[in-house]
Amino acid sequence: PVLRPRQATESMIKIGTWSENLPGPATPTKRKRNDENAAPSPKPHRTRGANAFLKPNLNWTHFGMSFVVCDVKGSAASDKFVQLAPGMTMAQVYFDCMANFDEQEAKRVGDYNYDLGVYWARSRLLFDMRMSSTENGTSVPQGDRPVGLASMPSISASRLVQVET
Repeated sequence: PVLRPRQATESMIKIGTWSENLPGPATPTKRKRNDENAAPSPKPHRTRGANAFLKPNLNWTHFGMSFVVCDVKGSAASDKFVQLAPGMTMAQVYFDCMANFDEQEAKRVGDYNYDLGVYWARSRLLFDMRMSSTENGTSVPQGDRPVGLASMPSISASRLVQVET
């Protein structure tokens, strides 16, 4: 099993709408590519009234977290263009963003842990089956090691173990 990569859209939360059209590209390359003489037409997700989001950014170097205001596609924008949803404050927005991030991260890691448990249970069952068949003289064991995923038969996880809490 492999821990799937974190996706920015999973931890983004809607915080309000854009109070005005967001400015166009700031870099000369993008302006040139977009024909700097043409009248700029903002993308629909960066126009006034479109949804604004907040996403957390982990900083592994300094063991910290920062927050970025962005559009629906994850492109950063200034928070001065955000009109918060009624009744929301920036403190509440940061709290909600962290709570959502924690929930999504727990789900992502929990799914991985479940897959890992199934993997090891399958490996143990296959090892035990090999050992019991060897005692009967029907095959040779492959050793006390986990079995590769590609060589495992498909076994439904619900048929392996049912845990009641």
